[in-house]
Amino acid sequence: MAAFAHRLPAFCEKPLLWEDNATAANVLHQLDAVVAHPNRRLFVNTSNATFIDALRERFPDAANTNRFFFRFSTNGPYRGPDIAVDLMPHGLSLLIRLMGNRTLSSFEFESSETRYLCRFSYGGCQVEFDLQEGTASRDLAFQVNERELRRIQEGEGRTYRVFIQDSVAGDKVEVEDPFRTWIAQFLRHVADRSTTDHGAEAALNLRLMTQVLAPV
Repeated sequence: MAAFAHRLPAFCEKPLLWEDNATAANVLHQLDAVVAHPNRRLFVNTSNATFIDALRERFPDAANTNRFFFRFSTNGPYRGPDIAVDLMPHGLSLLIRLMGNRTLSSFEFESSETRYLCRFSYGGCQVEFDLQEGTASRDLAFQVNERELRRIQEGEGRTYRVFIQDSVAGDKVEVEDPFRTWIAQFLRHVADRSTTDHGAEAALNLRLMTQVLAPV
């Protein structure tokens, strides 16, 4: 908000705003103030959504997706339900980029110290997230109907490359590093005010997250 007051664009980590014991009313009140700011120029780091953009032609009937699965395991420090606060924005970002704004309903979950599983309906699409932290690997995969796609990372530093393995096509396609793509979009927005920010998409992501993770 201080950046907006000075007409500066802001690039924030996800979730955009969250506090321990936050209530839905409090989160949404703060979110409304951010989104409605007359100088809003906002990007939030949910860069994995670019996987959907890079592979869009492989989802010709995305609007009618009936099953979506997302798995993300990291060596992060969060435990129990806090895993969802950390990793759910990633899964929601792919779902939103694939299908747009839908109604979330029938949410249920179970959690252990290192794993958070949840299932819900997103406009009739059956969704499942499998989120894990404290693991040795960093595995990210998602499934759209019968097509499973898995991120593969190779190299480090200057040699770092990202690929997606497609179970249906049977190929491994190289894609731009999502974070690099996100930063490039932000810098274009900094240079050209006519480009659109990610404020609306970031707000929808947080509203859905709040609906299932924050008490009323």
